[in-house]
Parts: sequence; C-alpha cells; structure tokens
Amino acid sequence: MICGKGRREWDRWPLRVREMAEHFGTDSRLAPQGELLRRAMRWLDERRREGIELPRARLVEEAAVRFNLTPWEEEFLLQTWAREV
Repeated sequence: MICGKGRREWDRWPLRVREMAEHFGTDSRLAPQGELLRRAMRWLDERRREGIELPRARLVEEAAVRFNLTPWEEEFLLQTWAREV
C-alpha cells in the first residue's frame, strides 16, 4: 500500500502505467520484477550514457526485440523510460 507523498505521486501516473506496475507486482512502482525487463532497462540506460542519439521510443523497440519483452513490458518502458527527459 502506498501512502503519503508516494501515494500522491502514484495517483498522477497514467492509469495504464499504474495497471502495468500492479501487473508486474512492483513495490516501488519503478523497479519491475522481470529479469529481462531489468536487463533491458540497464541496456537502455547504457545506450543513453554512450551518447547514442536515437529517439527513446526507437531504443525501446530495439530493446523489446533484443530482450524478448512482452507487449506489456514494452508498453511499460514506453510509458516510463521513453518519456523521461
């Protein structure tokens, strides 16, 4: 259960992202449980640190293929990681 400031932040997330986070059973609402998804997120962060200038959505598509992510996992990355500035 989320309460306090964390609850207010959670309520601002789009409903689709909240549903996906609940589906993955995340406690922090940011760290997905699936190992492939964790590896994909690590890989995506490494690409950005290396200065790869592809659009984030394109990198998420590549990660989905590379790490055999489910459509739910890909959507999660698009809704969270790809929208970060």
